[in-house]
Amino acid sequence: MSGSLTVIGGQSSTGGLTGLVTIPSGFTGSVLSSLQSLLISASGAVSANAANFEKLDVAGQSGAQSATVGSFSTGVLVLANSDSTNASTAGSANVSLNVPTGYNTLIVEAPGSETISGNGASNFLGIFGANSTVNFTGGGSGSIFGGGPGDFLEMNGGSWSVFGSSSGDETVNVGANNIFVSVSGAGNATGNEEDTASAHSNVVGLSGANATVSSNGTNDLIASYGGSADIVSVNGSAAVLITGGSDTVYATAASTAAKAFFSSQTAGGTIDFINMSTTAASVLGSSFTNAAAGSATIFGGAGGGYYQGGNGGNNSLVGGTGAVTLIAAGIGNMLSAAGGSNDALFAVAGGSATMIAGAGTSNVNLVGAYGDNDSILSSGSGYQAFFIGADSSETLTGSMAASSNSYLLFQNTGSLSGGLDVITNFRYGTDHLFINPTGYAQSQSGVSIAAFDPISGSQSGTLLQLNNGTLIKLLGVSLTGAEQSSILSGGGITI
Repeated sequence: MSGSLTVIGGQSSTGGLTGLVTIPSGFTGSVLSSLQSLLISASGAVSANAANFEKLDVAGQSGAQSATVGSFSTGVLVLANSDSTNASTAGSANVSLNVPTGYNTLIVEAPGSETISGNGASNFLGIFGANSTVNFTGGGSGSIFGGGPGDFLEMNGGSWSVFGSSSGDETVNVGANNIFVSVSGAGNATGNEEDTASAHSNVVGLSGANATVSSNGTNDLIASYGGSADIVSVNGSAAVLITGGSDTVYATAASTAAKAFFSSQTAGGTIDFINMSTTAASVLGSSFTNAAAGSATIFGGAGGGYYQGGNGGNNSLVGGTGAVTLIAAGIGNMLSAAGGSNDALFAVAGGSATMIAGAGTSNVNLVGAYGDNDSILSSGSGYQAFFIGADSSETLTGSMAASSNSYLLFQNTGSLSGGLDVITNFRYGTDHLFINPTGYAQSQSGVSIAAFDPISGSQSGTLLQLNNGTLIKLLGVSLTGAEQSSILSGGGITI
C-alpha cells in the first residue's frame, strides 16, 4: 500500500463525522496530495448540504447493488466496507452497480471485485482503492485513478485522463478521442514483448484518436488499433503494437527498453519513432509474415538499436550517435547512420534505397540487394564494407577517411547477372574489390573479369567487364597494363 485518502460524507446532528472513509491508495507523492485536495473539495460540498452523498456497505455482498438518485446534480457515491457508524465490516465484495445520475465522484474502497457502469457525467472523478479490483465502463469525461491490481477500464465518450497505480496490472481500453493514459509498475509481467497473450505489467488498447500514453511499467503493452495521431512515451520498458493509423513513439532518456511493432498481417500503419534514451530500442515493421503495407520514420539517437521499415516503403531510418542496424522495406527508402561503430544498413530487392554512413561512423557494413538500384555512400572511418548483389545497378561512394573500403560483389552465371555498378573513390592498393569472396557460391566460381576498358571524359576511370555480362565502373582509377595482367593472372576475382 502506497498511501491512503480520506473522504468525509457529512456531519451528524451531534457534530460527529458521518460516512468517513479511508481509502487505501496505490499512489504516492504529488498525485496522492492532488487526489486528497479533490476529495476535500467534494467533501466540503457534501458537508454544506450542497451535493448528494451515499455510502454503500458492500463488504461480503454479491450481485447487483443500487444507489439512491439524489436531488442535486453532483455528489459523492462510495462503495465501502464500513457501516453507517463507520465501523469496519468484514468480507470481500463481488458486486455490480450502475451509477445513477446526481453523482460525479465515485469512490471504491471495499476489497473485492466491483463491476461498474458510469452515468456519462462530465468531469467525472473515479478513485479506486488499492484493495479493489474494478471493471469500469465510462462515457462522458473526467479522470479515473485505478488504485488496485487487475483493474479493467473501458473508456468511451469524451476526454478522459486515466492514471494506473504504482503497482501496475492495469488494463485500459480506449474508444474515446483525446485521452491521456499513464500506467506504471511491474504488475504480473511474465511474458515477452512479442506475445500479446502473455502477461504484461500493464495493457493499453487504443482505438480512438489523439491519445497520449505515458508508459512507465516494466513490461507494458500499448496496442493501437486503427486510431490516428496517438503519442506514446515509453519511460520504462514496453512493446508498442500499431495496426493501422499513424502514431508517434518516444523512447525517453529514462527508458530501459522500447520495442515497436507495426504493419501486421491485417493492417498497415505509420510510425514516427524517436529513441531519446541511451538504451538500444527496436522497431519491427516488415518482420511479420505477409505483413501489410506501412512505413516508418525513425531516429535512433544515442541509444541506437534495430530498426526495420514497413512494406509500404518510403521509410526514413536515421541513426544518431549509437550503433544501429537499419533494414529497408518496400520502395523508396532512406537509411542513414550518423555515428557509432559497427553499424549495418540493409537494402531490399527492388527497393531503390539511399544508404549513407556519415563521418561519425566506423566499421560499417552496407548491404545492397539483388536486382536493385541503390545509392550507397560512406564517409566513415575504419573498415567500410559494401555488399552488392547480382543483376544490380548500384552507385557506390567509398570513404576517403576509411582505413579500407571493401566491395564484395556476389555474382552468378544464371538469370541474375548483368547490371552496371559504379564505384567512386576507389583507392587502388588500399581498397579492395572481391568477386564472389571465398566461401560464397562455389558453383559460381567461374565468374571473373573478362576485360578492362579505359573510360575517358569528365568521369574517367576503368570499366571492368565480367564474363557474365556485368559491368563495373571504377571512376578515377587508371590501371596500367602490368596491373591489369597481375589481376587477371590471379583469376580476375580480386583487385
